[in-house]
Amino acid sequence: MRKPIGAGTPKEAVVRGYMAIFLGLTPDGAFLVTLLVLQRAQLGFATRFLPRE
Repeated sequence: MRKPIGAGTPKEAVVRGYMAIFLGLTPDGAFLVTLLVLQRAQLGFATRFLPRE
């Protein structure tokens, strides 16, 4: 399966697809879900890669 030019990584494409579906269903709910996911991703990144003091 070839990825189209400018699609980014497959994972990004999947995330964009789900976001498009959520936006199509419930814009407000999708916005909140996206914020929560981004927040958790940031926390995971910070705890995993930043040195602990």
